[in-house]
Amino acid sequence: MHAGKTLRKIVEDSPVGFTEISEQLSMNRGTLYNWFKTPNLPFEKANQVFKKIGYEMSQEEFEAMSVAEDPATYFSSSQQKHDLNFKDQYLKLLEKHTYLLGELMDLKDELSQLKKGKAGDDRAKNEPDNA
Repeated sequence: MHAGKTLRKIVEDSPVGFTEISEQLSMNRGTLYNWFKTPNLPFEKANQVFKKIGYEMSQEEFEAMSVAEDPATYFSSSQQKHDLNFKDQYLKLLEKHTYLLGELMDLKDELSQLKKGKAGDDRAKNEPDNA
């Protein structure tokens, strides 16, 4: 497999389309397709695309994948690492989200208590003194 085909496989497996990537890189789709046809595509060009699709890969990994005899095997192990990275990021965000929801609920309770206290103070001011 060559570097251009490796890049194409990664892009095809991403949720970002060819048109969107080419627009983000300020190039036409034809240029992107030419990159896919380039056997010795420089890592710097591939890395530009990786950044646009949120894919992280070192130059060594890219080169190893590009010369792998059975790229499907490399893709599956590489994809598993990539999926684990997204899973870790998701779990961290979920934990933060849960924490912030708890903080929000605490603030709502505190605000409710303050409103009740103020309403009680206002009623006490408006009641006539019968003493």
